[in-house]
Amino acid sequence: MAQDMIHLIYGSDDNYWFPTAVSAASAAWGTSRPLTIHLFDLGVADNHYAEYVHLIKRANTSVICERHIIDKEMFSGFGEWRGSIATYSRMFVQDILPDLDWAIYVDGDTLWLGDLSRLWALRDSTKLIQASADPPMPLGEKHPDDDWYLQNGIEVSREGYLCMGLMMVNLKAMRVENISDKCREFMAKYPTT
Repeated sequence: MAQDMIHLIYGSDDNYWFPTAVSAASAAWGTSRPLTIHLFDLGVADNHYAEYVHLIKRANTSVICERHIIDKEMFSGFGEWRGSIATYSRMFVQDILPDLDWAIYVDGDTLWLGDLSRLWALRDSTKLIQASADPPMPLGEKHPDDDWYLQNGIEVSREGYLCMGLMMVNLKAMRVENISDKCREFMAKYPTT
């Protein structure tokens, strides 16, 4: 049963709880396999969390909901992020959920229109992260992050640049590769965003 379980993860604060709940409910509605939905909670009010669970359970009563209260100190020294500090939690899924080997991390603005099982079946043990390519900017427009990279002297090739708003992560392999430490080193070196 544990191997059949799909683990879907969202990170949210109280500003984004409702779109995250809608996304989670759409995932619950369409799944044909056992599903646990994890919420990395960086400040969701208790009444909003209760409504979040209620919406998911209305879509599928068999879905398991797990709430993980994340201490913001985990991101001490990290620069401000436009939107929500919960975004940083995606870098540390392997630490927050140490007993899992695989998970899907998704942003709360995603609406699921199909069965998660189809995505889950694509797990490839030779990959750390499976995600779609970040779409190119239209007709030569600059990517919003290009100025930041330039200011910090980082050369980035947009080829192979991944959209981390939906990623399937091989948590076991990420632990072996010490991805958490590498993320912390990068954030310490470049504290402003």
